[in-house]
Amino acid sequence: MPKYTGPNYLWLTTTAIREFALQYDHYASGKYGIYHLYTFRNFLSKFQLLHGYHSYTKEIDLGKVTPEFNEHTAYFNHATGKVWKSVPGAIRGGDRQFLGNRVHGAYANALFGGLVKTFNYDDQLRLVNKTEDAHLFGGQVEMRFIRRDDRVIKVITGTGTGNFAGINEFFGPYVFR
Repeated sequence: MPKYTGPNYLWLTTTAIREFALQYDHYASGKYGIYHLYTFRNFLSKFQLLHGYHSYTKEIDLGKVTPEFNEHTAYFNHATGKVWKSVPGAIRGGDRQFLGNRVHGAYANALFGGLVKTFNYDDQLRLVNKTEDAHLFGGQVEMRFIRRDDRVIKVITGTGTGNFAGINEFFGPYVFR
């Protein structure tokens, strides 16, 4: 009787389960997000790709001040709400939950960009996102909520040095809308 030479399904299945477990453990740690994207970002961070300094400021009119809506409610909506409101593409919040909330001094994972540490300064109505190692776009983004006349304004300022500086400077103001 000839020996079977087709695919080894047991090997494929165990390899797939092992790979999934590795990715899940890496993802569930809340530190790096999806393993393969972390590896890709880490690889790119070793090179000086369009490296330089970037800086941008954008003001966004969030609406008219009303008894129910002002700079404080706008700030707290971002500061205590789902992390993706203030960290674009975030898949895990500072409470380590999938699509969880923003938490002061904790980490959020932007799916493509990478690890971001979030800070909330309630007394200043100011949010700060600081990128960590192997983030695709290095730097910091600050969001301030102010009242100008009868309008609520979100002021977004991004600064930093890293790869893809021009792309960061061009798209940053739109990503953080």
